[in-house]
Amino acid sequence: MTENLNVTVVYPAARKPFEQHDAPPTETLGTLKPLVLQAFGHEETTGPDGSTTT
Repeated sequence: MTENLNVTVVYPAARKPFEQHDAPPTETLGTLKPLVLQAFGHEETTGPDGSTTT
C-alpha cells in the first residue's frame, strides 16, 4: 500500500506557505518546482548565457 504525500514549502516573503495535500508518491521535485514558483509569484527563466534564474 502506498500513501500520498503532504507537501509544504515555506517562503519567508510570502503570507502563507505553498501546500499540496494528497500528492501521489510519484511526485517529483521537477513537477513541484513550477507549481511552487507560480504560487509565490515567481517563474524560472533562462538568460542569454544559459544561466537559470528565478
